[in-house]
Amino acid sequence: MHRTAPARNRAPRLTLAATEAANPEWAPWLRLLGRAQAAASPSWAIDIGIAPGDRAAPLLHDAVVALDLDRLAHWTTELLAAAAPEEQVASGIQAIGGPESIELMEAAIALDTDRLDALAERRDEDAHRLAATMQLVAMPVLLACRTRLAADIPRGWGRGFCPVCGAWPAFAEMRGLERERRARCGRCACDWRFDVLRCPYCDEREHAQLGGLVVDGEEDTRRVDTCKRCGGYLKSLATLLPVPTEQVPIVDLESVELDLIATERGFARPDAPAVAMRVRICPRGEIVAQDDGRKWLLT
Repeated sequence: MHRTAPARNRAPRLTLAATEAANPEWAPWLRLLGRAQAAASPSWAIDIGIAPGDRAAPLLHDAVVALDLDRLAHWTTELLAAAAPEEQVASGIQAIGGPESIELMEAAIALDTDRLDALAERRDEDAHRLAATMQLVAMPVLLACRTRLAADIPRGWGRGFCPVCGAWPAFAEMRGLERERRARCGRCACDWRFDVLRCPYCDEREHAQLGGLVVDGEEDTRRVDTCKRCGGYLKSLATLLPVPTEQVPIVDLESVELDLIATERGFARPDAPAVAMRVRICPRGEIVAQDDGRKWLLT
């Protein structure tokens, strides 16, 4: 077990305002996050058609998500405008129509970087900024999807990626007095049980290949679980109760010191998504033909 010097900020502040006050350099992103959280309330009314077949895949893989396209286009325009550089705002932000908002949302939910890059080139925008902003645009929709799909998550799901949206976990909770390991998704806030001696990325289970990094004085509260086989890492944080949905991205950001500790020692999170996702967005009220056996969850 490798140890590092004590951390400066040991306890997450857990509110956007407090986090921004302590870390003003994060203000632009935190303000966009605040807009995304506000856009999730009231919750989006959605219908979801789940594809039949192997439930080893995330529930949103090959799914159809039906929602209010006017709300989607308005919300996408709002956040992309808020994230745009001053010179782009000065020249005018063009409203995004329904078809383009569908393309952007499908690519964001599927973590399809190639499609997002093509859309950024077509819009003459910075690809990295568009991809990062679209993850926040997708957040209210993904939160609604997770709520709608909660009852359909397979029991005993033990894969390293989110059972709803397919993302790698942002961190793991060592929850309760029994310190059960629960992975948390940074996109839809889903949580699922995951074995302690197991790498979420390559499924390595050999004790000799799995290690950890800890900060002196915080061995029982924070650590980084590492894997020699794939070079991956996962932050682990002690919690008595599940981290509330709205606090998941804040906790992830507040624990960035652990990311730095891991990357300084040569560990990294995977660049590629866990699953090559496919998802279709359609207008709410338009239910596609059901001859494919799709199970529809209707609002």
